[in-house]
Amino acid sequence: VAGTKHTNLLVVQAAVSRQQMAVVTAVRNYLRLFGSCIALGICSSLINNTLRQAAQNVGLSSQQIALLLNDPTSVRGDSIGLSESAMRTIIAGYAQGFGGVFYLTVASTGVAWLASVFLIGQHELTRADDKELKQAAKEARRRKKMEKGQVDQDPEKAEVDDPADEETEGREKI
Repeated sequence: VAGTKHTNLLVVQAAVSRQQMAVVTAVRNYLRLFGSCIALGICSSLINNTLRQAAQNVGLSSQQIALLLNDPTSVRGDSIGLSESAMRTIIAGYAQGFGGVFYLTVASTGVAWLASVFLIGQHELTRADDKELKQAAKEARRRKKMEKGQVDQDPEKAEVDDPADEETEGREKI
């Protein structure tokens, strides 16, 4: 899931105008965090319920089960007083719970893949105003260098047409 973080950020930003990028980025981050909180609760419930069932099958008391759920390392200690076969059963319960988490994430990934293939439209990553913005950035950099006295010696790099100058010249002719 973490491997898709930057990919889906690019996708959502490509789908909106530049003025809306901050909003869509914030909403995406909020939804990722919200989804993570929900998934954490679901996965925790899967593991705890599977472990609780395994502990009840062994015949542990409710206090021992509560201790086991709050401190998973207590299964190896003497605080609960488990036999070797009970310990194996509880560890198998943990493994079964984590297996359930694995199957849940595989199913969620499959649903997300199907949704991305069939429900999400395609958007170009290039924008119509990319060339103008790049040209304006070059001009701003050239102006900043001129103010500092660092003028490029290469005439091709130094000569960048300023659209504002062309508008001014056009107004003067009228």
